[in-house]
Amino acid sequence: MKRLIMITALGGMLLMCSCEDNTVGNIEFSETSETSSAITETIPDNSEATEIHTQSVTEKVSDTETETITITITTISSLSTTTEALQTETTTLQTTQTSSQTMETFTEPADKSFEIDENGAVIMEVQDETDDSELISAGQILYEKACETDFRYHVGCPYNLDYNTYIENQYGWPYYLVTNEGYTSIADVEKDYYKIFAEERGNDLSEIYMEQDGRVYALDGARGANIFYESSEVTGIIEKTDNKIVFSVDNHYTGDDRDPEASVTETEQFSVIIHDGEWRVAEFYLPY
Repeated sequence: MKRLIMITALGGMLLMCSCEDNTVGNIEFSETSETSSAITETIPDNSEATEIHTQSVTEKVSDTETETITITITTISSLSTTTEALQTETTTLQTTQTSSQTMETFTEPADKSFEIDENGAVIMEVQDETDDSELISAGQILYEKACETDFRYHVGCPYNLDYNTYIENQYGWPYYLVTNEGYTSIADVEKDYYKIFAEERGNDLSEIYMEQDGRVYALDGARGANIFYESSEVTGIIEKTDNKIVFSVDNHYTGDDRDPEASVTETEQFSVIIHDGEWRVAEFYLPY
């Protein structure tokens, strides 16, 4: 907000039969609100004066706040019965105050044409008139959820484990007991996995989980993520039918083992299969 305030104060003092100088002193400016201002003039007690005080205010609104105050003080001094001198002093005080307030613009998000279920999967009916940008937005969300889910199942384990109770595979690798209630087989684990991924895609969970005597065990393998991975962006649609969409995805890396400081972008395909408006991930490659 910009305010332009012009204040002119004329003070005239007629001093009769006096040879002493009389001046106007202690001029104060104070702003008591956004739209008001005041000038207080204090006249010495031993002066006889007639005070004329006028004030005009003009406001202008803009992005910044500017205050310009012009004060004109006219005094008549050193008067006698035979001589008259006029001394005019004009003082201009200009202060500019710019407020560096950040003007935040809040844009109401457009209503999404899709929903996200409690597991993080997309629910969306694809119509002929559905805009590609809406499909890409939905694909971005599901792609990120697929990355998170695949990493949790293949690196570490999403379930609670008893590390004191385990079985071993043919290579002597330990598989630890899953203690979550209701998990007694690999099929129980697959039900969770297929909340994001399509059953048509299949899975390799039998390499990571084992079942024995009505109980299920997890390998709980661990590895680090790709340290060069930066982000992924669903960039376009390669193919679209009533029950399948194939997207292109750009995976961005800050470098690689050969050149750690040279940015790299790898483009992959990512697809979803749609049943009754429920999207599940089919073709997928974990970028990290």
